[in-house]
Amino acid sequence: MIPSQANCNMADPREHALWALAGSLVDPQGDSIITTEEKLRDISEILTKAGFRHHAELQQIKQVIPGNADGVHWLGVGSLQWVPMDTPETEVAAAAAEPTPDLDAMSAEQLIRLANDLKARGVIRAEDPPAVEGDLAQVGKVEVDDLP
Repeated sequence: MIPSQANCNMADPREHALWALAGSLVDPQGDSIITTEEKLRDISEILTKAGFRHHAELQQIKQVIPGNADGVHWLGVGSLQWVPMDTPETEVAAAAAEPTPDLDAMSAEQLIRLANDLKARGVIRAEDPPAVEGDLAQVGKVEVDDLP
């Protein structure tokens, strides 16, 4: 679920600012800053512990989730938008509607390029490496006195 202002627990430091960080971090040049959900939760907790608090009466912009972003992982930077507080939700959803690419018409090379681009943007996350079981090497320190 994409963290939104409506569904984040404002009493939980790890969610207090999460809704404002999710999918919207960009640097001054407009490049996406991609990180993990866990790091964004850490940042939210740090900001909360540092005293930052949300004041609804001072809020000038709001973050909206376009209708076509339902299947996008919330770290998919660019899927969420900041708009003035008085912007109707339907206006944003309509503006965000784009034609869906015909994946069946794409070549294997185009599909691979698309998959790599989606991974680079954080929309497709890498799978966790498989757990290693069995005989593992032991790593440790050797004391100088133990050498022959």
